[in-house]
Amino acid sequence: MKKCKIFIVAAFLTILSVMPHTSYATYNKAGAINISANSYITDKIRYPAERNTYVMGTPSNGLISIEFEYPADVDEISWRILVLANGHNQIINEKNSPDDPVVNGKKVHFVKKFRTNMSVYVVVTSFGKFNNSEYTLRINHTPESTKNAETEFTNNVYLYCPVIDFENDFKANLYNEYDIDLFAVRLENGGEINAVLTKLSNLPEDSFKIIIENDDKKIIAETVNSADEKTVLSVSNLDQGLYFIKIVSGKNYSNNDYLIRIEH
Repeated sequence: MKKCKIFIVAAFLTILSVMPHTSYATYNKAGAINISANSYITDKIRYPAERNTYVMGTPSNGLISIEFEYPADVDEISWRILVLANGHNQIINEKNSPDDPVVNGKKVHFVKKFRTNMSVYVVVTSFGKFNNSEYTLRINHTPESTKNAETEFTNNVYLYCPVIDFENDFKANLYNEYDIDLFAVRLENGGEINAVLTKLSNLPEDSFKIIIENDDKKIIAETVNSADEKTVLSVSNLDQGLYFIKIVSGKNYSNNDYLIRIEH
């Protein structure tokens, strides 16, 4: 089957008031090559600045990870890999460092897992040193329960972040070091908030940071580090109203899942 090649124009914007340091892109979806989940596709960049664009429609809510394999004797900076989430055109991953490991005789660029319930676009193009080598691309998909779908898929924008109930555990994940997770809670009569973060694996100190903000987005409390399995951030004597719990990466970014629980 003849594969269509398309060119994209990336326009990067910084949304300071909503998602600091997060890049966005506009792109042309027409002609993208369809890829089935968990299958390999082999292709080639035939000339400098050529772009191959692939799309995988997610079969269900779930975790996505990506493997990009190429010959071990090819310089890493020969490739540029851009991963886009369809919903907000948000850039999930952009390869920009020459540190890919060699696995089974091939260099492999891994895009760590991230959650999405939308189509995923992957753009491959030459970058730095053009080469005419074949590469292999695989988009892995692991289905997940829709139980926490709202929390997992809409919790990085204030306007859409979920208002959650007290005393319930919510599982979430920072898919890159610039991602933020937002959860809103409503105090009907004022009082105290305890934000409890539980790490689900043995992670280094300061992997996550907890911030509590008021309805004006003003920080009223934040943690120094998260060395323990459980980290608790408490604020008392609060007025009634809406409050935001923000989870961001600490100095030691981790892609591992965590649980957040808001007590009152």
